[in-house]
Amino acid sequence: MSHTIDLTLDGLSCGHCVKRVKESLEQRPDVDTAEVTIDHAVVTGSASADALIDTIKQAGYGAVLSHPKADPLTASTTPSEALTAAPSELRQLTTVMTANNC
Repeated sequence: MSHTIDLTLDGLSCGHCVKRVKESLEQRPDVDTAEVTIDHAVVTGSASADALIDTIKQAGYGAVLSHPKADPLTASTTPSEALTAAPSELRQLTTVMTANNC
């Protein structure tokens, strides 16, 4: 089963380094594609993350799994108190905030 693994790379400093890591990964029979930059690799295939990291280390560089990106923030289903407050309540909130900051 094919999957995609994102890796953060360390120790690459030029195009030669990028090429060396890319070729090392692509030589693996369990790697379909490898997109490599100086600090990041996206590898598709059936290889495990540990196997890919070991391959990169054998090529002389460092690699760790990239942290997953956080899900985008969504609007709350409960309206904010400020959005549902009456105008007089908003004036009171503003007055308290201003007085406390003086």
